[in-house]
This record gives sequence, structure tokens and C-alpha cells, in this order.
Amino acid sequence: MPAPSDQTPILALPYILPAQAQKHVSHNEALRLLDMLVQLAVQDRTRTSPPEHPTLGDRHIVAAGAGDDWAGHDHHLAVFEPHGWSFLTPHPGWIALDQSDLQMLVFDGTLWRTPELQTLPQLGINASADATNRLSLSAPATLLNHEGAGHQLKINKAAPGETASLLMQSNWQGRAEFGLAGSDDLSVKTSGDGTSWQVAQHIDAASGIVSHPQTPAFKAYLTADLPLAPGAWVPLTGFTQMLDRGDALDNITGAFTAPLAGLYVFTLVWRFKATGPLPSQIRAGIGVNGASPSGPDQMTQGDATLVSQETAVKTSVLLELETGDTVRPYALTAGQAGAAEALFSAFHGYKLA
Repeated sequence: MPAPSDQTPILALPYILPAQAQKHVSHNEALRLLDMLVQLAVQDRTRTSPPEHPTLGDRHIVAAGAGDDWAGHDHHLAVFEPHGWSFLTPHPGWIALDQSDLQMLVFDGTLWRTPELQTLPQLGINASADATNRLSLSAPATLLNHEGAGHQLKINKAAPGETASLLMQSNWQGRAEFGLAGSDDLSVKTSGDGTSWQVAQHIDAASGIVSHPQTPAFKAYLTADLPLAPGAWVPLTGFTQMLDRGDALDNITGAFTAPLAGLYVFTLVWRFKATGPLPSQIRAGIGVNGASPSGPDQMTQGDATLVSQETAVKTSVLLELETGDTVRPYALTAGQAGAAEALFSAFHGYKLA
């Protein structure tokens, strides 16, 4: 039905008509209605009867089943004026704030409802969301608390080849990623530039076996027999590498350079080969930063009857190194010269922690 020609079509505010007497009456009535509706904030929405001592200008949304002076005005807007209660019928789309719990309300044509948050296309909380980051938050911290006994944070992916992970960034560049990236195996990846990535830890989904693909580790053997002058520590040189994870071993000099500070385990075994009269003793040792082995924690000796190409001596050491420290294998023969035999003399080590 068209609105009367003397009222506005939406809020039914009275027009001032041509040649109308007492124009102030229509004008004041329009102001009264606007005062009720503009910046609409109500005291509550749960009352079925008016409060005992209302204040001029109080506004309420009348709850269902209203009685007393509010009878027959379910879901209407009740406004207390000097003459008593006035009522406005809401239109679909009207918005109000309930001051009792600070809930926003929308009238759907039948009921006042709180806006649904179930199917929002995107949401920004103190931030701007976009088509990819549909939920965006800027805050000093985020709390996900339990309701009951516990709480789970779930990240689901469509298929094993997809990604379900947590990505940590520095100045919007990726530095670490934890999760299922490209497979169902759990991995921890790191990056120094946001472009090149290394798998720091890998856990097989089926077996649960943990591996650390980037942990420094090496194994090498002497390529050729190495003659040993008697009575002094001789560094073993000229290795063939079987494993060198981290590229920390110089196979020519036999020197291992620690890429990071930490605890390292090194093992040297060399097999004696006679080049003349038998020495009285042979030793294996590990030296640090160019120094010859010293102390029982860096060397092992064998002084039984030596048999060429059969007797071997072995030492294993645990060393705490700083970044850039070097470690080298050493051999010693006492009394007579000898040689460390190729293929059967080996040096290996790895970072423990």
C-alpha cells in the first residue's frame, strides 16, 4: 500500500504541507520520531512488562508474551514519553544495540535477532582480511581456551600432496614451517631468506621414525696408505668421502669444521701397515684447532704385538665445539715408522646436540 502523501514512505514522518496551519506541530512530531529511532539503543529486549520507574526517553524492545501496558506490542519498540509509553512497529532491517549485553540486533520482519556469524565470507579483527587470508587478526596475543576439559586446534587438508602447516614469518618472509607439507609426514622446515628451505626434522607418518636431514655428519676412509714418521703425531690426510652431510669435511686435509656450536662425536680407526721393523706402540687421537691430541679423552693407544694389516687402533671422543672450530684425526707410531693402511683406516663424526 502506498504511503499517505502527507508522510515519508519509510519512517512515516509527517510532511509540512502547503498552507498548513500550526506547521510546528508536524515538524515537532517528525523530530520526536527521529529522536526515538536515530542511533537506536535500547535498555534491554527481555521484558514483558514495563519497568516500575522508567526514565524519560527509555527505550525497550518488548519481549514475546507482553502484558500490562505493553500487551499486544510483542517485538515493538517501546519508548517512554511524558504522556506514557509509545510504540513503534519495526521494519525489516532495523538495527538496534541492546545496552544490557552490547549485542547488535537486526529485525528480520518477525523477530529481533543477533547477526549470524556462521557464514561470513571473511573477517578482519583489527586487520584487513582478503580473498586468501579470510580470517585476519592483529593483536599482541591470541588465546584459544578450553570449554570443559581440553581444546584442539585443527588444520585439515584435502589430500596427502597438499599442505596443512603453521608458517612462521619475519617481516612477511617465511622463516620456519611446521606441519604436513606436501605429504602426510610431519616436518619442520627452516629458511634464512624466505626462498630456500631445508628440512630440519622429519617424522615418518607410518613408522614414527625421526630423522634430522641437515644434522652435520660425515664418514671417510684413507684413499692411499699414509706413511707415519715415528715418535710424533701425524695428521691423517687424503680421504675419500662416503658421507658428508653439511659439507663440513675437507677430504684433502682431513679437517672437519664445526658449522654450529654444540656437542659432537668423532671416531677414528686406523689399521697398522708395516714399512720396516715393527713399532713398539701405535696410537689414534683427535686434535682440535691445529693442536695435537692431548689427554686420555682425545686418544687411544694399542701396545700389544702388532701385526701388519691386521692390528687396528680406535678412539671415540665427545667434544663441545664452537662455530668454526676444526677437528682433525691423528696417528702415532712409537720407535719405528709404519703406515696407516688405505681403505681400512676411517674417520667419521656427527653433531649430537
